[in-house]
Amino acid sequence: MQAALPFLAEGLPVESVARRVGYASASSFTAAFHRVVGVPPRQYFPRWRWCLLRTS
Repeated sequence: MQAALPFLAEGLPVESVARRVGYASASSFTAAFHRVVGVPPRQYFPRWRWCLLRTS
């Protein structure tokens, strides 16, 4: 999951992040992320936070 965090912080779509870190599908990545982190990726990095990170 550590490898996925920078991609998620950049605002890449979950589908793209899942493929980049070796998952066959976004749903399997989301389930694993939720199991490890405690929340789904979109809750961990909400869209408003992505906008703030991109403007910094």
